[in-house]
Amino acid sequence: MKDVYQVKESLNNSEVVTVNYVRPKFWHRVMANFVDIFLMLLLFVGLFVGTRAIVQNTAYYKNKMSSMHQMQLDSGLYVANPGNDVSGGNIDIIYYLDTYKAIYGHEFDGVSADGGEPIGKNGLAVKAINKFIDFCQSHASNDRYLEIIAYYEQARLEPTLNGIHYFIKEGDDIFASSLADSANNLSAYYDNVFKKFIESRCLPFLTSNIPEYSNIVKIDYRFLLFVELPIAYLLSGFIVYFIPPLFFRHGRMTLGKALYHIGLIDERVLSPTFIRFTARFMIFYFGELVLSLFTLGIPYIISFSLMAFSKNKQGFPDYMLRIYEVDTSKTNIYIDYVEAQLKNELHGEPVDFKMEKPL
Repeated sequence: MKDVYQVKESLNNSEVVTVNYVRPKFWHRVMANFVDIFLMLLLFVGLFVGTRAIVQNTAYYKNKMSSMHQMQLDSGLYVANPGNDVSGGNIDIIYYLDTYKAIYGHEFDGVSADGGEPIGKNGLAVKAINKFIDFCQSHASNDRYLEIIAYYEQARLEPTLNGIHYFIKEGDDIFASSLADSANNLSAYYDNVFKKFIESRCLPFLTSNIPEYSNIVKIDYRFLLFVELPIAYLLSGFIVYFIPPLFFRHGRMTLGKALYHIGLIDERVLSPTFIRFTARFMIFYFGELVLSLFTLGIPYIISFSLMAFSKNKQGFPDYMLRIYEVDTSKTNIYIDYVEAQLKNELHGEPVDFKMEKPL
């Protein structure tokens, strides 16, 4: 059986207005929430894209990104985007070498080194590493510069293929071992030495140990975390959860709740006041949802469990503010008792305002 709430309220100490409210079906409530969340996500994505586009077109942002792109090229770890790649900006040297065929339509056939003989993938990777080490000498602290040199030596001397080291050290010099004589081992040299070193050491080193570069990267993250995401989140939630109930005053319904004929009433058996509705929005949006983002959704799960299993089937914000969800498909929700009496006089039907609490 459906749960019905019951409370009586007198009009002018003489007339009694009665309306029987029934709790909506649980799956209606779930679907209404799903519709609202879906609308919010759509708006969030659109607003985020728009906000990011605005930020990226500011002179300050463009200047910082231009400086970052130039430092990427100077580091040797990036090359200019060939032009037909949709990512824009620069692309890292490993992506360039590994996707050369997709970019140019034929296999990598070597790149001329400063006007000399063409060099293959290994040669270009070595050239990029050497340029990056020189870059570190002028842009990083001396300790960090010596650190990347030590990493490079370790990256060459430690790996082995079939028990044979790729490189050997004689005095202060490091030479490729006999494995390099075989053309079949060129790919192994690239994958296990140069590519691995650039991906695991050089690229992270650029971001974390080159102060000028890392500061620019932090600016981009700050825009993302403190401007773009918050604006998209605030506006999407405000549009979906706050604006519609201002128009659907009788029941404070969002679009999802209006679709499934679900309204809100308070303990007066009337539509919640603006202050109470605003408090509900604040608890739900800035308490329940925000905390859920940082706690794997635990507050939202708790609130949903209360809605599904508690005695009065209330989510956490509704429980805190004594608000109930009711089915409006066959009953009206009034703003005040006077309005209920006027509706009664217009329609010529007796209205007794009731709300029965389930045992």
